[in-house]
Amino acid sequence: MIKELPEDYRIILGDGVLATKDDLRTFQAMRVETTGIIRKGIVEGKTINQLKAAGMPAKYKSWGSGFINTDRWISTVYNGLAASN
Repeated sequence: MIKELPEDYRIILGDGVLATKDDLRTFQAMRVETTGIIRKGIVEGKTINQLKAAGMPAKYKSWGSGFINTDRWISTVYNGLAASN
């Protein structure tokens, strides 16, 4: 979808902030990387509490300070992945 959008495209992300196409790319990269970390943890047999204790990479610290904090994000992704297995 991102490839199809014009460069000057604007979108409202989940937090209501007007974002650019680059912001959308950054958001997608965060989702892919953090979901991958959680998926890897599940494969390694880690519990949701172990993953929460480990947290996410420091570069995503500011992402986990709103309504969807880091623990909530890990829970949402973990539960979604666990349910699909």
